[in-house]
Amino acid sequence: MLRELDKGPQPKTKEMPRYEGAFIPIDNINVLNQPRHKFENIELLAQDIARKNILNPLTVAELDAGQAQDYLDTINEIWQAQHTLEELRPTDGKGTYYILIAGERRFRACKHLDSRGCFDCQEHYGAGPCYQRHFGNRNVEVRLMRNFDALEAISTQASENTHMRVPPEEEALFYDKFYRVKRKLDPNYSVAHFARDVGRSPDTITAAVRFCRLPQEIQDFVRNETLSYGIAVELERARENLNLDEAGLDFWTVKAIVSRVTVPEFHKMVSGEIERQRNNQSVLGLFSQIQEEDMRKTYFKRVVAREMINGIWQFINYFQKVEGLFEEGKLGSNDSPFSLRSPLRVYKTMISLEKRLLPHFRGLLTDAELEEAESVIDESDSLISLTESLIHAHENTDIATLIN
Repeated sequence: MLRELDKGPQPKTKEMPRYEGAFIPIDNINVLNQPRHKFENIELLAQDIARKNILNPLTVAELDAGQAQDYLDTINEIWQAQHTLEELRPTDGKGTYYILIAGERRFRACKHLDSRGCFDCQEHYGAGPCYQRHFGNRNVEVRLMRNFDALEAISTQASENTHMRVPPEEEALFYDKFYRVKRKLDPNYSVAHFARDVGRSPDTITAAVRFCRLPQEIQDFVRNETLSYGIAVELERARENLNLDEAGLDFWTVKAIVSRVTVPEFHKMVSGEIERQRNNQSVLGLFSQIQEEDMRKTYFKRVVAREMINGIWQFINYFQKVEGLFEEGKLGSNDSPFSLRSPLRVYKTMISLEKRLLPHFRGLLTDAELEEAESVIDESDSLISLTESLIHAHENTDIATLIN
């Protein structure tokens, strides 16, 4: 259970919090829940560290047993976890603990070198550890935080993800949970105060809280990149100010996706509708529920059709430009970074997607248009088969030439 961290007897002389440079054994660093959940390109970062060492040291808190327990209580409250002090590895068997505060990507990259090795070492020595080979021991450079209490350490953790920013949706989840914990300890704790503590603007924290109020489905749209984080925050603003029910929120979500609007454009759309409702001028408010649904369907048909046409013309326009460069001799086959099969894979993917979409177009296209679209797809399939045969023959010719 979360304790009242700021209350209770305090030592008469408390040392001031400070940072110190240090080298500590990598195995002594304890890693618990962090704001970041995605760790990309760890292997590439490991190769860079093998060549240049860590240019930006890890930030590590040195905590005694009581401070470590306070830290665990807070982390458990934020992430609904059940970490115990027994899970932590103390330093040299003493009651001091090193907790990673910032730099988990770098830490994971070092562990990768310690277990798998860099490319050069793998080539010369085989797969295995190479960290000690590069740096002489298994110590890692850190920026050591001393005399920080648990909440100070976590606030520092929130403010130090600047080298490679945490995805905003993951950062938002951390801010929302941490803010709720701080509010439990102090009901008068404001967003502005919290923003100062974690080194972010009040608008950033307000946006994070809004994002976390959205249904899980819309949060997942952001995680799989169907929606941008900024658009999602605007959706929650729309729900708050327009009193949207589930159907209404769905309408605005689909509207944002199919219209391919930017965040400023969507912000303007939401603000305009809020203003119209305040003035009792909302267009949808003048119609019955059935009429409103028909208007929404008509809107989506119109927008999807328009965006499809725009997208196809952009595609055509780009390849017309490339065609011109080929005809003028400014591009040739040797300029392409792709294999012969790469453009074909792209084309096959596009045709496959069109096949899957075609049944959904029945409400958008006339019978004649639908028949023409099916004919184009059939012709494309034939063209793909012919092209694959020609490429296969070309590759076999190249091999035969090399053999002879």
